[in-house]
Amino acid sequence: MSAETIEIGCAGATELDRVDLAIGMTEEPVSYLGMDCLAERTLATAQLRRLADPGHGYNTLLPERMRGMLPNIARKGIKLASNMGAANPAGAADAIAEVAAAEAIEGLKLGVITGDDLIGAIDELPLSFETGGGAETLPGEVVSLNAYLGAEHVATALNNGADVVVGGRLGDLSLYLGCMIHAFGWDIEDWQRLGAGSVVAHLLECGRYVTGGAFSEPGWGKGVPGQDDLGFPLATVSDDGIARLRKQPSKGGMVSVDTVKEQLVYETGDPARYISPDVVIDIREVRVEPDGDAVRVSGGRGTERTDTLKVLAGVTEGFIAEGEISFAGRGAVAKAEESRQIVESRMRRRGDSLRILESRTDLIGARSILAERTPELDPDLDDVRLRFAVRTPDRESAEIAAFEFQDLWFGPAGGGGARSSVREIISLYSSLVPRHEVSVQVEVREI
Repeated sequence: MSAETIEIGCAGATELDRVDLAIGMTEEPVSYLGMDCLAERTLATAQLRRLADPGHGYNTLLPERMRGMLPNIARKGIKLASNMGAANPAGAADAIAEVAAAEAIEGLKLGVITGDDLIGAIDELPLSFETGGGAETLPGEVVSLNAYLGAEHVATALNNGADVVVGGRLGDLSLYLGCMIHAFGWDIEDWQRLGAGSVVAHLLECGRYVTGGAFSEPGWGKGVPGQDDLGFPLATVSDDGIARLRKQPSKGGMVSVDTVKEQLVYETGDPARYISPDVVIDIREVRVEPDGDAVRVSGGRGTERTDTLKVLAGVTEGFIAEGEISFAGRGAVAKAEESRQIVESRMRRRGDSLRILESRTDLIGARSILAERTPELDPDLDDVRLRFAVRTPDRESAEIAAFEFQDLWFGPAGGGGARSSVREIISLYSSLVPRHEVSVQVEVREI
């Protein structure tokens, strides 16, 4: 028998979201929690961690999160759906089982969703990237290739008794929508309900943005109370996909008509065709209305899902060497400019041993974010920080550039706080792939 309403909340919206808030959500009167911990970049970096250590590649905070959340999940019967598996859902499942054993938690069932990782089939798949062709047209080594999986797999795991569901590249909205499909018994081709539910899922997965984080603009009349302790959103959702959205009552921030409207259009593109793995969402008739200490969200619609899934490739494209140093007092701007010239001259003397693809200089405090749109520099500015960055095709060149920047310790006078670093670049390219090319496995095991 399906539910008439459910209480569902957000327990995470980024890779490194606050653990204390996630634990706090298990203390709220919720039956379901979603935890979206992946972005495009974080999935690629997770693949690099897995390549370095085949047992890793899942969310780095997963053990800490589970230590705090599992006791309440087991005691209260909460269902959790997450994509904390990142590049290694099986490894994530093992880590969760280890936490459960250490905490003497028995009887929980764990749903593990795999099949999003398509790197092994990259040469057989009909891919077409922004570069105009398949993998052979990409500018570097492909380290990850993942399809965005949908809510039906989350629902399958829950239908088979899972208490905690973990997967890799499960869609942001799909985590929450899968809980709704399970709870209400929705048909996976009930496009109207899936569209309405996806609007609510979209708002929930925004996390602290929808409770006022991105809404706050001091100086523009858009204040948010309790910014130092923003809570996550939670919602009462009914069988027709209409929801009453609010924040954790003990936390700061706010859920208002304005905070919700701003996040409603986040990442949507065409408001009539917001495409997810589950349904094509239409937000044009969504109504957001005040409802006591919450807002009522209704009017979401949906049409048939596409016959393709988005696929994201992570590609190595060299390295970035970056350095910074601060100057204060008289002549700060001139000293920063001279430092830039010194570094560039030293790099030129390196000749062919230093391969630089592109470079950028910022005078933080004088000219950086707005770049050349910044008005004429004030030579009397007395507090600037020089940032110098180069992109190289190889690590050796990046390390040479970082060394030359670090050498600014020895002049001009008045510089301080110098630092330099080297990091690998993972660029992202997307394609579509027919759904039938993606084989998904859902396993439920007892832990």
